[in-house]
Amino acid sequence: MDLLTCMRTFVAVVEQAGFSAAAEVLNTSRGSVSKKIAELERHLGARLLNRTTRSMRLTEAGRTYYESVLSILEAIDRSEHVVAGYSDTAKGVLRVTAPVSFGIRFVGPAVGDFCRQHRDMQVDLALSDRFVNLLDEGFDLAIRIGQMDDSTLVAQRLGTVRVGIYASPGYVRYHGTPVSPSDLKQEHCLRYRNRDGGRQWLLNSPDGQLIEVAARGAVSSNSGECLATLAAAGLGVVLLPDFIAEPFVLSGQLQAILPDYQPRSAGIFAVYPSRRFVPAKVRLFIEQMRTWLAHQASVEGN
Repeated sequence: MDLLTCMRTFVAVVEQAGFSAAAEVLNTSRGSVSKKIAELERHLGARLLNRTTRSMRLTEAGRTYYESVLSILEAIDRSEHVVAGYSDTAKGVLRVTAPVSFGIRFVGPAVGDFCRQHRDMQVDLALSDRFVNLLDEGFDLAIRIGQMDDSTLVAQRLGTVRVGIYASPGYVRYHGTPVSPSDLKQEHCLRYRNRDGGRQWLLNSPDGQLIEVAARGAVSSNSGECLATLAAAGLGVVLLPDFIAEPFVLSGQLQAILPDYQPRSAGIFAVYPSRRFVPAKVRLFIEQMRTWLAHQASVEGN
C-alpha cells in the first residue's frame, strides 16, 4: 500500500465532499478513490468515513486523522519545496576543498566572484595538500590537480596546468646543466609527496616518446611552494606547476632546465560524489571555476 497516496486521496475526498469530485481533482477513477480509502481504513483498523448513497460524513476517528494528515502533508510539501529550491537555485553552504597554492591563486578569487553573484550562498573553502575524503569529511566538491584514478566519485575536467623542471642558477653553476633526462638520475630531485611519492617523473621527448625518470633525492614534501623555496635555495631540481614556479622565475631564483623535455601536464578537475541530483550550488560553482580558469595565463582552460 502506498500510504502517502492514500493520505492524499483521503484529504481530497474530505475537501471535495465526495468520491466523484475527489476522483476528478486527482485525475483518477471513482473506483480507484474508493479502493484507496478502503485500504487506508484497513491499514488503520478504523472507519474514517460514514457514507450512504446520498451523503458522506467523517467519523470521530476520521476527523482526528484528517487534522493529523493535513499537517503531515503540509510538512512534506514544504520539504519538497525546499529541496526543489536547492536543485534550481544556489543557496545554503558550499563546502569546497582544494590544494593550498592552487586554492590561494585560483579558487579563492573564483569563490569571491561566486559569492558576489549568489548572495544567498555561503562558502567554506578548506585548503589542504593532503588527499581529502569528500564523503567522510562532508565536502560537496574538491578541486584537484593531477591524473584522476578510477573512482566512485565524478571528475569533471576544468583545464590543464603546465608543468616544468626547475633549478636555481647557483645549483646549475655548481652541478652543471642537465642535457638529457638521464642526467637527472644523478641530481638531487625534490619530490612532491603525492600518492605515488613523486618517485616517477614522466617527460615527453622532442620526438614524442614518453620517458620515465626515477626521481632520486632525500627531500620530499606535500607542498609545492615549499619545494620551490628549497629549489631556490639550491637544494636540488624540482618538477613544478608553472603557476608556482612563475614568481620564482621572474625574481631570478629559479630557471627552467631541460626545456626540450616537457613534463606531462596535469589536469584540473572538479570532483564530487554523484552524477545524480547534483545541487545547483555545485553546478554553478564548477561553471564559475571553468570561466575563471579560462582567463588565466598560467593554466589552459578546458
